[in-house]
Amino acid sequence: MDYDENDLDDALSLLSNETRREILDYLQDNEEALVEEVAHHLTSELDLSRTEAKVELRHKHLPQLEDYGIVIHDERTGVFGYDLLHYSPDEDIERLLNVSEYL
Repeated sequence: MDYDENDLDDALSLLSNETRREILDYLQDNEEALVEEVAHHLTSELDLSRTEAKVELRHKHLPQLEDYGIVIHDERTGVFGYDLLHYSPDEDIERLLNVSEYL
């Protein structure tokens, strides 16, 4: 997949946040997830309360990942996962996640 400079800047901006990296890492192992499940994961991995994790997921991180076209979120059910109609998780996102572990 070819990226222009703006795409790369946007991707790096998304991955610069530890919470979003944890969300994407969680989705690498789970095709879809409930907000509650990911909030629980975030509280165990990061210094966030369950309430903070849920609020940040719903109002900050999921909208940003949706805007970039990586995930789709069904607000009615609370389920989200990779947006396979517009985005195909491939080696590029996995490489970026691996590199981001060393940043």
